Amino acid sequence: STDIEVEMNREEAQQISVDISNTGASGLVWGVDFDFVSGSVQNKIATNKNRKRIQPVNLEHPQASPANYSRGRMPFKQKAAEATLYETSFENADGFLGGTYLGRAEWRSLNDTEFEISSDHPSSGSQHLRLAYDGGDTKFIASPFFGYQLFGTYEVSIDFSISDTSETFAFYIFDGLTGNSSSGVIISGGTIYAEDIDENGEDSFLSTSGSVTPNTYNTLKIVYNTDNETIDYYLNGNLLTQNDYLDGFTPGVIQVLHRNKKLGAYMDVDNIKIKQGPTPYDWLSILDKSGVTFENETGTIGLNFNTEGIAAGTYQTVMKVSTNDPNKPVIEVPITLTVDNTVSNEPEELPNQMALNQNYPNPFNPSTIISYTLKKAQNVQLDVFNIQGRKVATLQNEKVTAGSHQLRFDASKLASGIYIYRLKTAEQSLTRQMVLIK
Repeated sequence: STDIEVEMNREEAQQISVDISNTGASGLVWGVDFDFVSGSVQNKIATNKNRKRIQPVNLEHPQASPANYSRGRMPFKQKAAEATLYETSFENADGFLGGTYLGRAEWRSLNDTEFEISSDHPSSGSQHLRLAYDGGDTKFIASPFFGYQLFGTYEVSIDFSISDTSETFAFYIFDGLTGNSSSGVIISGGTIYAEDIDENGEDSFLSTSGSVTPNTYNTLKIVYNTDNETIDYYLNGNLLTQNDYLDGFTPGVIQVLHRNKKLGAYMDVDNIKIKQGPTPYDWLSILDKSGVTFENETGTIGLNFNTEGIAAGTYQTVMKVSTNDPNKPVIEVPITLTVDNTVSNEPEELPNQMALNQNYPNPFNPSTIISYTLKKAQNVQLDVFNIQGRKVATLQNEKVTAGSHQLRFDASKLASGIYIYRLKTAEQSLTRQMVLIK
């Protein structure tokens, strides 16, 4: 697709499938992420003569619908659910025992200086993390790695308390994929400084109206706001500033710093929580983050558009498909959604297409459910492959009626790893990934 343009009323939902075709001689490995619309992409949208407008599926005459796309009423107005990526209060149940450590429960020192799991001053519960100056080097520690996250809305919440405003403390957050800075604050002289881009395009820390007093817990909240294209910084529920996005778009790891000067000074940290909102937006979520399309076959990327609670207007983003094709490692597909003021009152109907759903649960051990739907009765073959492309199981190979179907896959005899399952008919082939963890 050169680009995707969708028009919808308010309070409705659509599901669109974008084809991933492979004419090469080996498996095409692909992954999907998103980005803001750059100036070059905006120009591309404005000047492109080959734009394809997504049209509704004609439910009475499906053959009249465009061949490469499908649109229809979803069975319910489903938005991407909020997920908790990481949460800890540094309690025993989280794997923390009182004492001093270079590493504990995947938290680790970055410069051979110890941190403490203390019970002296928790924000809640009975324990917290403490960085105390003991006459050594700057305390510099890191959280566990939260993974490679998709572009989207995130909220990082941290309770902290400092013992002395003459000290300098910091929270730095880095993108898990690029390793670049995505947000951060410095607390110095009792003032909060938030990371931003200066007039020279360089990362810098600018002062805010936020201030803290010693030995009092504060809640720092950092929101990755894809709708406004800003990083929003809050202190105790009050908005401090809305700064520009940096070189990273997601929270992949937190680094905590205490630049020591005064013996006995410390920072206490408690109740860290990272939440992921709709990915990448309230109005758009993705069904297929990655996959493998075998040679001479076509896979799909499923996109859910949802205008429930979305104001009328135009919304844009860029879908970035990274592949192992050396001639086209990244494919950028601009997406534009236009929302009309009309409120949809159409009856809910199922999409008129063959679909292969994500297995549940995923990851799984040792069994999982794979479900799919057919728009007509036909011969179906459902196979499972390992990541090297070797077939490890055939779950179904027979004629199946139209409608919804599900099968249980038992992987008790297989090793942990990533597996690919493929639904194949005479007309179409769909693939998805699943993860077995033993």
